[in-house]
Amino acid sequence: MKIWLRWFLAVLVVPVVVLAQSGPHDMVIPPFSGSNYLNDVIVGDTLANGDRADLERVYWLERDGTYLVNNAIRNNGYDVRVRAIDGAGSRPVVYMTTNTGSGSYPGEIFRVVAGNLWIKDLILVGYVEAIPGEIGNIPSGLIRVDGVGFDIEIYGSLLSQNRGQHIRTEGGCRVIRLVDNVIANMG
Repeated sequence: MKIWLRWFLAVLVVPVVVLAQSGPHDMVIPPFSGSNYLNDVIVGDTLANGDRADLERVYWLERDGTYLVNNAIRNNGYDVRVRAIDGAGSRPVVYMTTNTGSGSYPGEIFRVVAGNLWIKDLILVGYVEAIPGEIGNIPSGLIRVDGVGFDIEIYGSLLSQNRGQHIRTEGGCRVIRLVDNVIANMG
């Protein structure tokens, strides 16, 4: 009887533990398909009253996917966590591009105003190489910190194509942690 009870409890407990690890805060974002700019998805992840839908949200980008940012992703009062889905395939590429509505080019991909930034396994690029006219829009940075006392953590990513610095700190960060990254084509 005790053996049966142990197996029964194991069968009940294991699925609960596995489901708890899957991340109720996760949101998988599909690659760009004409109108779903990454900045619109992340900044627009709110409730009807304007509050964040989930303060613990983790945004997962698909492997082999291409994502476009036409306005800086500003985390004003919340943390931003963006990472690639685990598995085979190349890391997702996030390009900055001209905002067709305003005609302006984003100054950076991420602008840390009031919250932490955590990135894993992404490729951040200052302009779309396939559009030759975009080279004149190369930004001065990819990530800019305006707030004071926040953390930036970047793991296993590639930061490329800007004319200044990949990470610009206008405000004092508490921690800037770069682990297993490639920093290329800067300046």
